[in-house]
Amino acid sequence: MSELAYREALNQALAEEMERDANVFLMGEEVARYNGAYKVSQGLLDKYGSARVVDAPISELGFAGLGIGAAMVGLRPVIEMMTWNFAILAMDQIVNNAAKLRHMSGARCAARSCFAGRGGQVAACRRSTARRWKRTTCTSRA
Repeated sequence: MSELAYREALNQALAEEMERDANVFLMGEEVARYNGAYKVSQGLLDKYGSARVVDAPISELGFAGLGIGAAMVGLRPVIEMMTWNFAILAMDQIVNNAAKLRHMSGARCAARSCFAGRGGQVAACRRSTARRWKRTTCTSRA
């Protein structure tokens, strides 16, 4: 059994799914021309083209919503956040739209999509966790 770095395994999995299903596409910040902030999407732009490996602007809420809309019409988006902390900016789309769409449409529609991102912290100004929020904002004082 060969050993792979985690990002290489993710890259292979993305490539396999993109090869298997023409409806799968990848969108996120720096995933195309830069090959991904952590090189997970390395080589995918050259192999699958700019229609399926799409650089998004710095607007997590916007491209998360675009991915959900694409999923509603049958595409299979993989939406990559540069770090999972940035997904906080897209939580309205993820929690209130993607997660509830099937129920709200009476099972006529679903947003089959994948949201991915690096879980580690890159700098003090980017450190955010739900646990920290709860501890600092939900403390009741009598």
